[in-house]
Formats: sequence, structure tokens, C-alpha cells
Amino acid sequence: MPNFSLRTVRISLAIMTLSGYLALATTSMFGPEITLIPLALISSMRMFERLDEKSAYYQRISQIVSLAFTIVIVPYLFTDLILGLTAVVIYVQIHLFLHKKSVKEYRYLFLMAFFLLVDAVAQSPDSAFGLVVPIFVISAVWAFASVQIYAEAEANKNGNIADLLPAEHRRGFLPPEVAQWVTGQRRDQMSVAPVLSAVSIGCVVATLLFFLFTPRLDAGIFGRNNTITNTTTTGLDDRVNLAAGGNIAADEAPVFLARFPAMPQGQEPFPNQPLYWRVTSFNRLVGAEWDRVADDFIYIEWRSRASRIERAEAGGQTAPPGREVVQEIFLQDTHNAPGIPALANLVKLFPSATVRLRLDDRENQTFRVMESTSEGVSYRAESRIPEVPRERLVAASGDYARGFDGERLMDVFTDARISERARALATSLTERFDSPYEKAEAIQAHLRDPSLYAYTTSLESLSSADPVDDFLFNTRRGHCELFASSMCMMLRSVGVPARVASGYRDGDWSATDGAYIVRKRHAHLWVEAYFNNIGWYPFDPSGEAEIDNSAWAVFMRMLGRYSLMARYVYYRDVIGYSSGLQLGNIVNFSIGLFRFDVDLMRSSLPTMKFFSSGLPAFLILLCIAIAILWGFLMMYRSASLKRRAGPGLVFSEDQIRATRVYGLLKRRLLALGVNGHTVSARELLEEVQTNPSIDAAAVRHILRAYSDARFGGRPLKRETYRELVSALKSIKRDPQPQ
Repeated sequence: MPNFSLRTVRISLAIMTLSGYLALATTSMFGPEITLIPLALISSMRMFERLDEKSAYYQRISQIVSLAFTIVIVPYLFTDLILGLTAVVIYVQIHLFLHKKSVKEYRYLFLMAFFLLVDAVAQSPDSAFGLVVPIFVISAVWAFASVQIYAEAEANKNGNIADLLPAEHRRGFLPPEVAQWVTGQRRDQMSVAPVLSAVSIGCVVATLLFFLFTPRLDAGIFGRNNTITNTTTTGLDDRVNLAAGGNIAADEAPVFLARFPAMPQGQEPFPNQPLYWRVTSFNRLVGAEWDRVADDFIYIEWRSRASRIERAEAGGQTAPPGREVVQEIFLQDTHNAPGIPALANLVKLFPSATVRLRLDDRENQTFRVMESTSEGVSYRAESRIPEVPRERLVAASGDYARGFDGERLMDVFTDARISERARALATSLTERFDSPYEKAEAIQAHLRDPSLYAYTTSLESLSSADPVDDFLFNTRRGHCELFASSMCMMLRSVGVPARVASGYRDGDWSATDGAYIVRKRHAHLWVEAYFNNIGWYPFDPSGEAEIDNSAWAVFMRMLGRYSLMARYVYYRDVIGYSSGLQLGNIVNFSIGLFRFDVDLMRSSLPTMKFFSSGLPAFLILLCIAIAILWGFLMMYRSASLKRRAGPGLVFSEDQIRATRVYGLLKRRLLALGVNGHTVSARELLEEVQTNPSIDAAAVRHILRAYSDARFGGRPLKRETYRELVSALKSIKRDPQPQ
């Protein structure tokens, strides 16, 4: 085996591993100190490899450590999946680094480094991640190429198929020319370094292009933003920036699944009205960005009772009368979610046993996931949708000072930071109406006029000082953020309290699943206006974007549906299964086992509680200790059997016979003065050919038969084996001519 190939493998492995940890260092969960791990591993790798080769105790200790790590890590895999998986990857990497390695182990190490890079991507790394990626890509190209060269050299260290077999029988991953270069025959005719350098550059360019055209940064309703290509994709976030321009691409990724169990076939309760899945609201516009302060006309008190959360307003009053609508919702991913979606005017929440919710400190109808045993959560929500006749809406008084801390709240919800001409436009549209509701209708009708304004998903950046004015009088083209913000500011300017609500509009009905699949492209911003004795009432001045029905979009919708349903079924039947073994129970049982807490283990598993009832704690702990010792015994017995059996069935019977013949040939030639124990088969043949006193033809015949069987997969029967042994005996040193 050429030493330079192994050195290249080790160097590329070191760089690739270090770049994987550098990628982790760009995330908020890990800091630069995590790079000490690869530095320690790289510096101590050779020492521990030698220790692994010489010490059986070292192998025993590593097995015990692996078992202990497995027991400890199980609870973390269910409580914090990302941190648990990162710990597993790092431990596997450490274990492989500190033991002797073959080609397979090197490839596993490359895979672990790639997993670290993927782990960093999942945790929203900072901009320094872009500097790490090219280093990782270049080292990966060299690593995989060098390990393949190392594999070829390792496989041919006792014989070279590229040289000993005819060209039509050459086998292996590398082309014949490269295989010959590996073994030194064509070192003067080609060099693999320029080839790998060109491939590395190409991979780096391809990676940069991929990142340029893949959206990554969050920005308001339209989710992930790419500042290079000025392209955003639909989604939901905690921030809304009205000045941002660019092209908006619809994201077909599913967000949640919703059913109406009280309705026939689970369909929507209001077939002629859009569904507004409310998540949160914003009530303060500063420059071009929406924010919120903790104020509302209605003080809502949430009370936790048994397994539900109920709403009670000031003075113990309940929500206004209306139609109660029950929703069963499965939210696929709660990571960085601004809140959980539900129909507006939420009155009750029934979260599953695997999730804990908390009320947002700045919005009294927004609940966030505080803790969950999985990325997805399931809950039941009850909303009371007011069914208010238009006459009552029109009759609502415009005097908002009565019964409230009117002056302060009006300052919050009528703070209209718009230009004078926008204020004049709102006044001209509403001056003939006294009712706040009719004023809202007039402004909504104006913004919905297609001859005046157009809904578009492609627009230029607006003025950061006053994007509403820029939209109303200059561009007159925009998306839901601009339509809703303009209506909200215009309503405020004429004395009607208003805010914008963030969430999702409608969803795709799936008759097969009996549910609505709400996707990221359904993310939406609308207006809520406050009317006395009624409450917050929704308005939607926005148009709708055309649905992309291209083959790719249809395929992505189908793929997203299958992914969502698979996660929902897993959550429903495994995590949330209430009649049998739950993952939450497994987590608690693992913690109890680690702490030797019998009461926690009993409460975690109903079956164990039933069978262990009445048994003393020490007896249960004794049984657990016996089970652990039995596991160690089985592990030791397996290792002993493996040592007695040798390295395993690596070769076939024909290959074993070929290897045996090759060993006999080397011993025969050693007796004749040719040492073949430190050279390859090709080098052995070259040395015999330079010695005229040895029958080179017989040696070539035996080596060809060896290579055919050992590397070419050809049979070597017992009769042929005996013929080759006889031929060995005929190899003698001819007397030198005088």
C-alpha cells in the first residue's frame, strides 16, 4: 500500500472533520470552543490506533463506554432531538477516530462530518457558515477520491489485477490508467492532483450556485429571503417588513393539518367564507416594520383547568355569543413558530399530553409551544365565531372612550403613521359615513378595486420611511402585507381602532384524508377592526395570487401531503397513543433507570406497575442489575466467539485456496533467495524476471491464476490448486552457465 495515499486520506479527513465542527460553531447552540474536539481527535488518533491494536483491555473499556453512552443518550433523543442527534454523531466520530480503521471506517467518518454540516444547516447558522462550506466541499472531494485510491491499493497489496490480468478482465472502481498510476506504473504520464483540483473547483461553484438560488433568511409573511437573487418564499415569521421587494415564490411545504370533527366529512363550517387561521397580531408600525405592544381593548384571562385552557374576560365574562367551531389541528413543526394557528376568537384549547403551551407576553390570544416531546404537536381548539348581522355592525357606536381606558388604548390602536395625502384619501372615502363599519367597508372596497390596485408577487423595494404612501400613490401594486397595512393605517387615521393579524388563509381540502392541508403559500396578513359591543372583526382588502399548477408544483404538493400525513400518523399512533406504550413513557422510564428510581419507572410503564405491584424496590433493582450483567456477558461471549472464529468469512473457498498458493509461492521463492514478503505481486514478478536462474514462466502462470481467483472472481478448483502446488515444486534455481 502506498504510504502517500494513506497520508492523503488522513489529511483530507482532518480538514473535513474540522470544517464540520466549524459549521457547528456558526450556530447559536454551539460556540468556537467546540472546535477543540476535532483538534484533540486529530492529534491523538495515531496513539489510540496503536493502543487499539495491542490492548484487549482498551477494546473492553470502549465497549463499556459505548453501552453507558447508549443508556444516557436515550432520554435526550426524545426531549431535545437536535442536541441528542448531535451528541450521537459526535460520539460515533470519536469512537471511530480512536480505533484502528479500514476503508469502511474512513467512509463512516466522512459521513459523520457531513452529518455535522447538515446539523448546522438545521440550526440556522450565521453568515460565517458560507466560508466553511467551500472548505468542506474541497476536503470532501479529496477525501472520497483518496480513500478510493487507498482502497484500490489496499486490495491489490499482494497482487495487482490491473497489471496481472488482461485488459478485458480488469475490475474495480478506478479506470485502468488511474489504477496503474496508483501502483506506480504510469506515474510519469499522469497526475491525479490536477483532476481532483478541477473537480473541487467545479463542486465549489455548484455549491455556491445552489446557495445563491435557494432562499434562506426569514422576512415577514414571505418567510425565507435570498438577498443575492432578491427572491422570497411564502411563510410566517415574527417580523413584517413592508419595504422589502423582490420576487415571491409560493412554497408548497405543508404547515399543519386541520379537521372539523363536528361537521360532515370534516369540511369547513362556513363554505361561502374564507377560513382565517389566526396566529398573532401586530399593533405598532415603526418605519417599515410591524411590532406589537401588550395592549388590547379586551382584557382576556386564561385559566387552566384539568387538560384544557379556558378563556374568561374582564369581570368573569365569557366570549361574545356566536357559533362554536371545534378544530383538531396537527402542527407539523413548532421550530421558530410565532404561535399555534386556530380560527379567530379562541375560547378553549385542549393540548395533548406531550406538549406545554404558554401565552405570549405581548398578545393575549397568541399561544406558543413552550415544551414538546416531538417537533410536531397536536391539539384541539374551540373558537366562537360571531355571527353578527350587518345591521348590528352598522349600528355599532363610534364612541370608543366609554368603559375603557379610552385615551391610552386609542393612542395605541389609532396611531396612524401615514402621509397627509394618505390621510386625506381615507377622509374622502369615509366622510359621508358615520358608522365605523361602513368606513371600513369603504376603504376595503377602494383597495379591492382592480382598476386602482393590483395584487402581485413581484415588486420593487418601497420607501423604508413611508412604504404605505409609496404603495397607495406610486407603485399601486403589492401583496397582502401592503394591502392590509394600508387599510389598517387608513382606518386609524379616521378614528377606527385597527390592527393587522398574521396567520393563514384557507387551505387545500383533501377528501382522501378528510382534512385541510394548510401550506406555507397560504400565509396571509389581514385587518382586524374593533367595534363596540362586538369586538375585533376581520377585513381582507387583499386579492389572491394565482395557484401554480405546473407539474413541479403539483408534485411538491403531493410529496408534502404524504410527508405531513406520515408525521401525523406517527404522532397520533406512537407519540400520542394514550392506551399503551408512549414515547413519553419510554423517556421517563429511561430517566428512572438511569437514576435507579423505581417509583418513576413504575409510573412510566403501566405494565411494569401492574406486574411489580407489591414487590420491594431492592428486588426490582436486583432484577435490573442481573439483566445488565447478562447483557455484558452476552457481549463478552460474542467477542470471544469472534476472536476464535478469526476475521470472518471474508474470502470464498476459491479465494482462500488462491491466497494459500500465493503464500506457498512466496516461501518457495524465499528459499531461492527472492524475498516476496514486503513487495506486491507485480514487484515480485519483476524481480523474478530479472533473475535468469528462476523459471519466470511458471511464476507468471501461478500469479495469474492467483489474481484470477483472488481479484477476478474466477473459480480455483481443488484439482487446479493441486496442479499449482505441483508447479511450485518444479520451480528451482537453474545452474549458472560457466
